[in-house]
Amino acid sequence: MGHRDLGQRRAARPPQGALRAADDARLGRRLLPVLVCTHAATRGWAGMNIRLLVLGLLREQPRYGYELLKWLEESRTDLWANVLPGSIYHALRQLHKEGLIAVEQTEQTGHRMRAIYGITEDGRAAFDAELDAAWQDVPQTFPSQLYLALTFSHHLPPELLRRRLDQLAAALEQQLAVWTEGEALKGEQIELDAGIRAMFKNGRDHIRADLELVQHLRALLDTPESRWPQAQPRRDLPPENDRLGDGSEAPSL
Repeated sequence: MGHRDLGQRRAARPPQGALRAADDARLGRRLLPVLVCTHAATRGWAGMNIRLLVLGLLREQPRYGYELLKWLEESRTDLWANVLPGSIYHALRQLHKEGLIAVEQTEQTGHRMRAIYGITEDGRAAFDAELDAAWQDVPQTFPSQLYLALTFSHHLPPELLRRRLDQLAAALEQQLAVWTEGEALKGEQIELDAGIRAMFKNGRDHIRADLELVQHLRALLDTPESRWPQAQPRRDLPPENDRLGDGSEAPSL
């Protein structure tokens, strides 16, 4: 490759500021979905959630798949139940295979047939068991990914860490607004009882706690006296020059 070709390739590259802006935009698009799942538990717990959700809705009345999807979106249950809309149809197929739900009737909609599902007696028993198990599950509400990032924050340049904290704060504020909107939307569909309102308040309280942590870290970063972030040496180890290559302590002379 000649010098001219190399120069053309360098000229074609976007400036560093544009690269950073593009990187921030990509991160921003990923932040909110990640933070929505900040308080979610394991994938197995999510699988239990989708079963409980579908069985519970079908216990109330027979429904078809798209109706379940609309309920999930309009009620904003996807914000806290760790249930993805695309998992609804998979859950219907699996529950039908297990005999927990059955097709009660089919309807012609254009060129397609629509199946309306209802819960079976075995499905009612399974729903009761999973509902009881859900009440026995101890909530896992720590933002573990954020805590892990915080543990190693001293490895990031301060300016990059400052941008990430600002992005996290903005995403959490947006999430808080979405939860407030979600409660209002659900209130338009049904009359919210005290338990449902307590649930929404609890969700917002968790988000506010994470937001307060991020804002506090941002303030520490701009306070030189805080000396954060910096790596803390282990106090149980001798100084580096008193240790042997294998990590053992050198004998005193």
